[in-house]
Amino acid sequence: MSRAASFSLDDVTPALLAAHDKPGPRYTSYPTALAFHEGFHAAHHRASLEQLPPQTPLALYVHLPFCARRCDFCGCNALVANQPKTFARYHRSLLAEARMVANALGPNKQRVLQLHFGGGTPTHLPHELLSDLLRELNDLFDIDPQGDISIEAAPETTDDDQLHRLRALGFNRLSLGIQDFDPHVLAASGRPARRTDVAQLVATARHLRFASINFDMVYGLPAQTPSTFAATLQRTISLQPDRIAMYGFAYVPWMKKNQRRIDAARLPTRDERFGFLAQAIVGLTRAGYHTVGMDHFALPTDDLYQAAQQGTLHRNFMGYTAHRTPVLVGLGLSAISSTASTYAQNHKSLSRYHAAIESGELPVERGIALESDDLVRRTVITDLMCHFAVSFADIEAQFDIDFARYFAPELRALDAARQQTDLPLTAQTPQRLEATPAGRLFIRNVCMHFDARLHKDRTDGPAYSRTV
Repeated sequence: MSRAASFSLDDVTPALLAAHDKPGPRYTSYPTALAFHEGFHAAHHRASLEQLPPQTPLALYVHLPFCARRCDFCGCNALVANQPKTFARYHRSLLAEARMVANALGPNKQRVLQLHFGGGTPTHLPHELLSDLLRELNDLFDIDPQGDISIEAAPETTDDDQLHRLRALGFNRLSLGIQDFDPHVLAASGRPARRTDVAQLVATARHLRFASINFDMVYGLPAQTPSTFAATLQRTISLQPDRIAMYGFAYVPWMKKNQRRIDAARLPTRDERFGFLAQAIVGLTRAGYHTVGMDHFALPTDDLYQAAQQGTLHRNFMGYTAHRTPVLVGLGLSAISSTASTYAQNHKSLSRYHAAIESGELPVERGIALESDDLVRRTVITDLMCHFAVSFADIEAQFDIDFARYFAPELRALDAARQQTDLPLTAQTPQRLEATPAGRLFIRNVCMHFDARLHKDRTDGPAYSRTV
């Protein structure tokens, strides 16, 4: 019997980690944002919105980029701001952009199944602006009150009163940016001291009947050790969030200057990082959580797990979602929209974002119109990222291709890789390709085989975080 048939986490050796440790995309999209170009303009984005059928359900993402301060580990598109006039101007621009989008979508309100306020720190925005923003969005779109209406919140800036106000506005899902519970790890990561006990926030959120509570956690942070991480896991399990996103710290100081403040010597090694992930997998599954896609865990009562079981799990720029919405509209600084055949990203400079809005233009900085090959590969990669498998017949029926012929080079490369190890990442039958238990740990590496743009869309320096 091969080790692939009786896999355990102990089979992942330092040599195996070294073999698969390379820069690679996280595939929240295909093509990745590296392929976006400035030849894709606001007019292209407007045309893609105007062409949508009237009843197309939407996911709506609102980017609120402001934070009171920038954490050293942060990889988000965030800005430090504390001035009311900064918030007010951004609020005006957001509403103007939302009106332009709604106008492009046509005279009837488009249905929204998923609305997410992300950041930055959305709860850093004054409550009256959040309230006004949500009211205006409800006027412009048909937001399903039974859909996902979620907001990210930081324990450092959130309290019970604010949770009551958010629930009253209609938010029914809460994502808490916990990262870690150890104060020394948080300090080494540039995270400010917490003013609110997380257990109290969770108790209040449950009392208010938020449908789902998510914890964003990070492994591979500076000063993390097996003992500190074990304590963080124990604390997390005791609070029983419905979902947990357990991200590996993406150390990209060439892209995020704030990360240069981190002492790289205090970062865990590659082998130590995997040890933390293994701790999380073992500890959380023993506690009743199930793995969902890459990096995510959910209780069986959560609809993210149920979507994974039913084969309807979806992935977009907001991460994994139980709603397979074909269109994502992003509003705000740096936000990305996706339709059936296009991606469009807003300006990442606040001054340019405001200037575009104030000139009456959608604030598109760059994007891409997808080619037919992109559409095929996007579906294959999304299936692998969501379900760890791809059905040849499904792809053939959707795109009128012969899978084995179309992807002959990729399948040969995967077969050669299987012959070179007794712990392969994939298994293949005449009907499907699927990730083995080991391959699920390295699903980014598996997807990279189907990424025709990986070596075309290059920059002058590093482009991606590492896969291990």
